Amino acid sequence: MASFDLSGAVQQARAGMISPGWKVFPLLRRAIWTNLLSECVLGLFGIGVAIYLFVSGSAYVPAFLPDSFFSQTGILVTSIIESLLFLALGIWLLVLGIRWIPRIGDSAGYFFLVTPDGFAEVKGEKVVGLPLSDVLRLNQRNGYLGPELQIQRRTGGTLKLAIGRNYGPANQIAATLAEGVVALQRAPRQ
Repeated sequence: MASFDLSGAVQQARAGMISPGWKVFPLLRRAIWTNLLSECVLGLFGIGVAIYLFVSGSAYVPAFLPDSFFSQTGILVTSIIESLLFLALGIWLLVLGIRWIPRIGDSAGYFFLVTPDGFAEVKGEKVVGLPLSDVLRLNQRNGYLGPELQIQRRTGGTLKLAIGRNYGPANQIAATLAEGVVALQRAPRQ
């Protein structure tokens, strides 16, 4: 069993030199556009709702609270608080959406790589990866922004990768990783 050279494997994959047994899951163009458009539209919607609530001075009163619960001042304060919350949410979503713009021209710089010795998620200059020998357990879960991989390390701690559906079906990536871990465990010790 060879040791996993994370930076070497990533440089080799970036150069397009894929060794036998390696699997590269490229960033899908539809994932770029879907994330960019949906997050920007939702962000603009949130900002629009914030403006509407602030200008109209209206507030959302949950059905379980009686209308008499809020005085005129209470509704005004609630309107300002709700406006600020929607504004923060809208700006956050807009920033998330705008972060996808550089990936339009450089989708090759974003991929998920699985080798017989390790794996890496490459997001431009940010690279996260582990040798498969350090993987104790692998789970696929639904996170806030879609599917995520939770990798429990032998050395302790958990690595969480929010991969969504950006590189293709998350279950296919998880299955490829799991196959690599099982193959490594079954390999004869040297």
